Amino acid sequence: MSQQRSLSADQIGDIGRQLYGEHWQAPLARALGINTRLLRYWLSGEARPSPGQEQRLVALTEHAAAEPHRQARKLAAALQRPKFSRRWSFNDNELEIVNQKTIRHKPTGSEMSFYEYVTPPQPGDVPGGTICKMGDLDADDLQRFQISAWKKLAVLRYGRA
Repeated sequence: MSQQRSLSADQIGDIGRQLYGEHWQAPLARALGINTRLLRYWLSGEARPSPGQEQRLVALTEHAAAEPHRQARKLAAALQRPKFSRRWSFNDNELEIVNQKTIRHKPTGSEMSFYEYVTPPQPGDVPGGTICKMGDLDADDLQRFQISAWKKLAVLRYGRA
């Protein structure tokens, strides 16, 4: 019999911050139809979300993730924007550690910040990051920047990528 995986407190916190920003607990609890006390129990590890609650969290996240893509497609079509012609590289000497949370891409001035984690993400996992300054990056560049920035920061934080 296989053991079902459950979302960790860090994963729930990441989702909440991505969806609702700094003051995320009450809005997330409201959206899930639970009280904030139960959410705090999840975050402390005293309780775990039920499979149904986890499915609602996944659905909420998928819906929230799809909306910016719909808006971006509509905006790009309206502007008939050209693709950026420049493809940036994100090698180690182009990335600068600003602090324990933030990495800067020196050529563009772009910055990405990552949350602190109670338990480090698994090797190879790249957590969500907050874009502090975008610079001259397109969507593909942003994704490559996030991966490279996390690898550099993970070495600083945990001694490994």
